[in-house]
Amino acid sequence: MAWTQVYAPVVSEVVSACIAAIPLVILLYMLAVKRAKGHIAALAGLASAFIIAILVWGMPVMTAVGAVSFGVANGLFPIIWIVITAVWVYNMTVESGEFEIIKDSLARVTPGRRLQRRRRRDRQDDLPPQSISVATSATNMVGQEGNLFRFALGHSIALTLILCVLVYCQAGFLSWMLP
Repeated sequence: MAWTQVYAPVVSEVVSACIAAIPLVILLYMLAVKRAKGHIAALAGLASAFIIAILVWGMPVMTAVGAVSFGVANGLFPIIWIVITAVWVYNMTVESGEFEIIKDSLARVTPGRRLQRRRRRDRQDDLPPQSISVATSATNMVGQEGNLFRFALGHSIALTLILCVLVYCQAGFLSWMLP
């Protein structure tokens, strides 16, 4: 028997939307306030989404397990692809001797170690939110995902607000632009 999703399983659509936002709130709380590691926060959000899907939305357990499995595979595949490729490129440059050339050229960008550390810290502020897991493992910042997340969240909220204002303007007094 196929399971059909009900969009408002509780009192109203607003309450249902608030319940559906609980896993996201848990994820953001764990990263921004509790400063938990990324994988711990993601597991907390996943567990809450799994429980809510079964208890509130009435999703069958095997369907929920299948959805979790598909989501995990869909999320891990690009990360694993990038990590395997990065390891392959690293091994190739080490074996060919090109890694020393790259290391020397990067060391000559600025003469002082202090300035190199400062530039590295400035580069960490430019990471998009969808690359935080890859960026933290590539830059050896595992456990500091919250710092990257807070910076990316501020910019994401600003861009979302700008987009909302543009949509509101187009729907309101710029409606002549719509077909």
